[in-house]
Amino acid sequence: MPRFRSRIDGFNRAKRVWVCNQCQAPFTVEKPSSCTCCGARGDFTYLASKAEFKRYQELRALEAMGEIELISCHPRYPIDIKGYKIRVELDFAYKTKDGELVVEDVKNAGSNTQLSRLKRALVEERYGIKVTLVDS
Repeated sequence: MPRFRSRIDGFNRAKRVWVCNQCQAPFTVEKPSSCTCCGARGDFTYLASKAEFKRYQELRALEAMGEIELISCHPRYPIDIKGYKIRVELDFAYKTKDGELVVEDVKNAGSNTQLSRLKRALVEERYGIKVTLVDS
């Protein structure tokens, strides 16, 4: 028996996470107006799932060690194909200490659909960057 009745049902049940940008405290119920840990008001990063949050924590640890820098959450890549304009939003982009740009898309086995594969291929073709798929 499937866990969800449809993909939309699975998306609606996903645990969204907001992370305070000052103290890195996670909030999963709803977006808070202020952080209960440090008192910051409205300075939060939205992550669409717990898998993204886990990867975000790993990237922040690598950034603290000096391995990577300039983490960007949900970078957007506009693509124009024969007059049709789409915007592909991936999960993370960052630079390694060698200066190489790395773009990641966090997926679990069930969410790696044909559409997500097509969007990653379009970004790779249009911008000439390799999109790394991170399994959760």
